[in-house]
Amino acid sequence: MSIEERLDRIERMVTLGAKEALSIDETAMCFDMKKSFLYSLVHTKRIPHYKVGRLLFFKKKEVEAFILSNRVSTFDEAESFAATYMAKHKN
Repeated sequence: MSIEERLDRIERMVTLGAKEALSIDETAMCFDMKKSFLYSLVHTKRIPHYKVGRLLFFKKKEVEAFILSNRVSTFDEAESFAATYMAKHKN
């Protein structure tokens, strides 16, 4: 990637930082996701989105919330949960 391409990408990211609603292309770029993955999330209604005609838009905060809602527990958390579960369900 050339310096000009990098600067162009940085400029687009700064511009996106000021926007509240993003197109599918902007969302894919901003959150480093493939458009096909976003389309599959939209198709299965797993991610909040907005449609204006055939155009798709996403609120940046809602995409961030969606990403953060898919937290994976640490090994220690899972082990603690399992121990608590086993202690409560001995019978």
